[in-house]
Amino acid sequence: MLKYQMYIGGEFVNAAGGATYLSIIPWNTEPFAEVPKASASDAEKAIAATRKAFDDGPWPRMSGAERSALIGKVAERIKERMKDLASHEAQDSGGTITKCGADTHLAQRQMGYFAEQAKLYNAEPHAIEGLQREGRSFSYEVREPIGVCAQIIPWNFPLLMAVWKLGPALATGNCVILKPATDTPVNALELAKIFDEVGFPPGVVNVISGPSGAIGDVLTSHKDVDKIAFTGSTEVGRHIMGKAAESLRK
Repeated sequence: MLKYQMYIGGEFVNAAGGATYLSIIPWNTEPFAEVPKASASDAEKAIAATRKAFDDGPWPRMSGAERSALIGKVAERIKERMKDLASHEAQDSGGTITKCGADTHLAQRQMGYFAEQAKLYNAEPHAIEGLQREGRSFSYEVREPIGVCAQIIPWNFPLLMAVWKLGPALATGNCVILKPATDTPVNALELAKIFDEVGFPPGVVNVISGPSGAIGDVLTSHKDVDKIAFTGSTEVGRHIMGKAAESLRK
């Protein structure tokens, strides 16, 4: 059975108190992996690490080309590990190996795409054509990352959904906390290993696993989270929006 730790602040750590739970293979109900069961305090720790990485770390201040190089290395590692990741996904989510293989291939291509897009995103001002007159006015835009992004993904396309959330945020200089679905955490935790292996600065990518209620409430209402990216059910979405609205009212 596989065993995992969460990834917070550039370190692999256990959940508070060492709490864990089992990821179960859907078609035979056998345990596949033991993963950390994060609590609200773990979510707080991840937010603090992400905030520090954004406010004080190099990632938002790197050039687009520098970010592109590291994101491109992640795409390369996904390609190298494609068979393993597809096998993990099939056992974790219950998808067929054909489906999971296709999803892993798409995840690798998508991460490569976001690596290329990062090159186009830099802090230099961009002139806005048609809204200026030479010698009298100069209109321009400056692109800046938002900050700390909390990302919550569902169970049906675990790896691909993780890439769709992580790729755009990282390419544009943001720092992220990824929370996979409770039932399908394995490939998100595998991605954490890849980000660590290729040398991402500490705290730029954080991955925590566990029950959506306790973790999600913290991620969606915390004052240090600047953006929420969520894909999931209408019921959970309403809850998340309610928590976010409550936070804004405070």
